[in-house]
Amino acid sequence: MEVIQADSDAIDIAVNRFIQERYEESNEILLVLVRKGLNTSFIRFCIGRNFLYSNDYVSASEWFKRSLSFPNPFRWTYYEFARLKELENNIIDAAQLADDFARSYSDDRSTLELNDHHRSSLLRIAHRCFSTDRALSVPLYRGLGAIGVKDYLST
Repeated sequence: MEVIQADSDAIDIAVNRFIQERYEESNEILLVLVRKGLNTSFIRFCIGRNFLYSNDYVSASEWFKRSLSFPNPFRWTYYEFARLKELENNIIDAAQLADDFARSYSDDRSTLELNDHHRSSLLRIAHRCFSTDRALSVPLYRGLGAIGVKDYLST
């Protein structure tokens, strides 16, 4: 479905509500767009992220899976889903999603720059994975290093 200006404005408002930590209001706007047939990976990601920040992990997981079901999913879904899996102490899944994020990030650098919070979250997942599954942590560390995320432990 083609995004019209009103839909674009609604998405902007929903993102602003997220920034203001008004997650339920943001989701109300986004769910109207979904009901109208505007189902994009980005919108599904935003809904999942709102649920994640509202501590509704079950709903967040469902919406992140929906976002990742697209052929070219919104890459930040991998990052937020990895954070969710880490919160649930599912380190293996968190590490695999973090690795998917690193691969998608290195494939196309047109995405936003990683900030210290992003780098810290990704490294925490990698370090926890190292103590759980070293074979999985090595390619994760390699992938994170390729996108500029490393510290003394990962090096």
